[in-house]
Formats: sequence, structure tokens, C-alpha cells
Amino acid sequence: MQRASATTLLWHLAAWAACAYFLWRAEQLFGSPHANTLAFGGRYAFLTQLTHTALAGYFTFLVVYDLYHLIATTPTPPPSSSAKARKKNPEPTSSSTAKRLNALNDYLFVLLFVFTSLVGLMFWGLFFYDQELILPRSVQHYYPQDLNYFQHGAVMLLMWLEAVVCRRAHRNRSAAAELALVLAFGLLYLVWTFALVRLNGGQWPYAFQRDMDLRGHAAFNLVGAGVIVVAFALARGVRALLNPNPRATGAAPHVGKKRANPKKKQT
Repeated sequence: MQRASATTLLWHLAAWAACAYFLWRAEQLFGSPHANTLAFGGRYAFLTQLTHTALAGYFTFLVVYDLYHLIATTPTPPPSSSAKARKKNPEPTSSSTAKRLNALNDYLFVLLFVFTSLVGLMFWGLFFYDQELILPRSVQHYYPQDLNYFQHGAVMLLMWLEAVVCRRAHRNRSAAAELALVLAFGLLYLVWTFALVRLNGGQWPYAFQRDMDLRGHAAFNLVGAGVIVVAFALARGVRALLNPNPRATGAAPHVGKKRANPKKKQT
């Protein structure tokens, strides 16, 4: 995997600072008496706020992750031309802690990539279809545009930039395991939503959901599931494209016949 550097650390600090700043802005906004939030669940009834908070936590993890790799790991020595020298100076193997952190990073990346994409694509899709469904003009006077653009656009852009800037730090794990993780969190949010509806006397988090019948909710959830699958495929495709090295993508190294090492002809 890509070894942490000052560049990646600065990038993660900048992304964390942006997430933290706008998270503070959101906390101030949704804590106001004008905020249209549910009695139970409040701002965390919205996938937008949950994803934004999770993204801030992810970049916090990445800053710690970079510091760990910069401080706790030793650089790999240059390969030696002599087999005898290689035995004396073997290449260090990753510790179990580093392997766990790498795996956690890969799974968190795909999870956040998918759900930031879901938030962005669903919001702007509804916005351009009918703005009143997702961002009524009646609430625009206290919901700042920069916060709106960050929570429904920049969060997705940050994950794309993370894939590009740290392309060697992310690799595809088992497709089944990653998909199961993404679908599990999608189902967990769906259960959370239904629990909020019950606890808030039948009131749905989003205004446009309150006029839907059962078929409307089923259709909306199916569209969301489709976006999740597409975003999941994009996450794996982007990682495979930007990190095509078989070792970096988790594939087994090629095993073939050993090449002969012909002796040099003496002149």
C-alpha cells in the first residue's frame, strides 16, 4: 500500500478541517428553534447529517492512520542483488496492527464512498426534478447555500479526491464482504427510519415522504438501492483503475515457472 507522506497527511488534515468546520455550522443550524427536525432523532434522522458526521470521523481516522505509518513503520530497505545479503537483511513484514488498519481503511472507504454518493445523487436528482420536494423555499432563508453545497456535493467530491490523492492506499477487498457491509448499513438506516416514524407518531424525516403511500415508499427505496449498487461498482472500479497493481488490489501474485538464470559466457 502507499506509504503515508507529508502530502497525504496535509490532505487529510485539510479535508478533516473542512468537515469539522461545516459540521460545527450544521450543529449550530439544527440546534436553532427554526430547525424543522423531528422530536426524536433530531438532525440525526437525516442521512445527510449522519453521512457528514461519519465523514468527519473517517478523516479523523485517516490523520491518525497517517501518523501511525509515519512514526511506527520502518521503510523497506532497497532490494539486494545478493541472495545471501537478502537473508541477512530481509524485507520487514507488516505488523498485525498495520494490516488491521489497512483493512479498516479499505472497508471504511467503500462505505463512505457509497453513502456520500447516495446523498449527493439523490439530493440533486430530487432538487432538479422538483426543488420543493427536497429543499423548499420556505427553509432556504436559514439554510446557508455553502452548507448545502458542502453536505450534498462536497462530501462526495472529498471521497473522489481521496481515491485520487491516496490511490495506492486503497485496494479492493472481497466483493462479497464489501457489498454485504454496504447493504447492512443501508438496511440499518432503513430500520432507523422506520423506528423514527413510529416514535414520532407517524411523521417521516423528509417532507416529501409524508405524502407517499406504500408503493411510493417502495419505489423510492428501490431507486435508493439501485444508486447504492451503482456507487458500489464505481468505488471498486475506481480503485481497480487507480491501483491496478495485483499486490495492491489484493490479488495473489503470479506464480509461474522460475526463469532460468543462464551463466554469462566467458570470452
